[in-house]
Amino acid sequence: MVVYDVVQTEELITGGTISTAGRTGRPAYFYAKTNVALGGWFNASKSYMDCDATGSVTGLMSAHCMELRLPSTVQAGGHLTVGEFELVTQASTTVNSNVSWMWFQGSGDATALADLQDKASLFEMTGFSEGTGNIFSVGAGGAAVAATIRIKIDDVDYYIMLSAAEAN
Repeated sequence: MVVYDVVQTEELITGGTISTAGRTGRPAYFYAKTNVALGGWFNASKSYMDCDATGSVTGLMSAHCMELRLPSTVQAGGHLTVGEFELVTQASTTVNSNVSWMWFQGSGDATALADLQDKASLFEMTGFSEGTGNIFSVGAGGAAVAATIRIKIDDVDYYIMLSAAEAN
C-alpha cells in the first residue's frame, strides 16, 4: 500500500474527445477473468474513500462518482443513464437465489452499525418535484403494506411501501 501526504493525487487519468459518429468503446476498461472459485471477495475495480478518524467534508463525499451531462438539445434517440448494471448469462447458466443486480452491506462496529440503521437511508433523491406522473408522486395505494424501505427526497424521509400482494 502506498501512502500519500499531498493535497491532490492523480494516479490514473484517462479520457479524450470522441469525435467519430457511431463509434463504440470506453476510455477506461478494467478486466478480470477466472475459471476457478475465488475467495471471500474479488472486485474487477474498486473505489474506496477512507475518512480515518477525523476525515469529513463540508459538501458531498462519495467513494465513487458517476455523472452524465445531458445534451443541451432534444435527445435524438438511445437510452441515457448514469449507471448501467448488467448481468450476463451464458447458455448453460443456472441462476440461484444468490444473484442480484446490487449488493448493499452495512458492516463495522455493532453499535455504530445499529445507529447507521436507525438514521441512514437506502438512497437519497434531491431536486425532484412531487406531481402526478413524476418520478416522485404522492398517491394512495390499495394493497396491504407488509414492509417499508426508507428513502430520502429533498431531505425528507419517505417510505417505499412493500406488499406481499401484487395487485393494488
